[in-house]
Amino acid sequence: MVGALIQGAAAIIAAVAVVGLGWLVGQSVAAKWALYQKRRELDLDAAHELYELYGEFFAIWKLWNQYRTLGEHNRNDDQQTLPRVDENPPLRNPERLKLLKRVSNADDPRLKLLERASNAEGRMEALFIKIASEKSLKHEEWCEFGKFRHAFQRLRNRIQHNESLGWHRSEDPEYLTFKRLACFVATQFTADVPVNIDKAYNSSPDKAYEALHDITHNRHEAKLEEESTRLSFLQALSELTSGGTTMVSEVAQRAGLDPEGDPQDRAPGERLAAELVEVGYASAEEGSSGFLSITPEGERAVGGGAD
Repeated sequence: MVGALIQGAAAIIAAVAVVGLGWLVGQSVAAKWALYQKRRELDLDAAHELYELYGEFFAIWKLWNQYRTLGEHNRNDDQQTLPRVDENPPLRNPERLKLLKRVSNADDPRLKLLERASNAEGRMEALFIKIASEKSLKHEEWCEFGKFRHAFQRLRNRIQHNESLGWHRSEDPEYLTFKRLACFVATQFTADVPVNIDKAYNSSPDKAYEALHDITHNRHEAKLEEESTRLSFLQALSELTSGGTTMVSEVAQRAGLDPEGDPQDRAPGERLAAELVEVGYASAEEGSSGFLSITPEGERAVGGGAD
């Protein structure tokens, strides 16, 4: 009798333990799933904000282009750079002070566009600190964010210096680079997160600071220029070869470099040629030093774009 009672009690305890353990596991899984869903929702909200900022960038860009096509009699800036507020000594030049008074008019289109561009840039910075403090990405991926940040800042800088953005065709290298980086950033917000969210999300202040510092480093400006120049070099090679070969110096000149007139442009041209050969986008025939031809892989990499 006693043995039966003990066995019964043990069975009940075991059953309760199994039920309790199952409940705890279920609660843990449910909590993680709820956290996953909430973070996923926030990621999609951030992606929507990015889409809006991308559209705002294009709206400002098109308005800025239209503004610059107006006749000089309808513009009040004399094509001068806006004065900096941190000049030392500040605005001692009467002509610059006169300029500041003109463009400070609340109805000035250029100042309004500059304000919109600055506001969009500030909202983009908020997205950068969000992803730096939440996502766990590789160093190379943070570098892509840094390049996109500098690409996004170009519009404000060009308005400030009263210069055109210069994207006059759909396959402009800078324009294509901007679009590629924008797509990369967007997919980081929209990509499905693994169920193991502990690895997908970052909760370390040190790692968040490291990521944000990496994104906002000025070295990415030079990296951005390098990527645009590389694409321009590849486009020039595609245009010049057409199934044949051409001289590296001619490709460099078509890409905007001046290897003959400026010795400093010679090394970049040779380096770009070597890089394209290394990745398989170009080929250099033996015994024909200084000549290149584009490969099918290179033609596919050139691709195309829509305005």
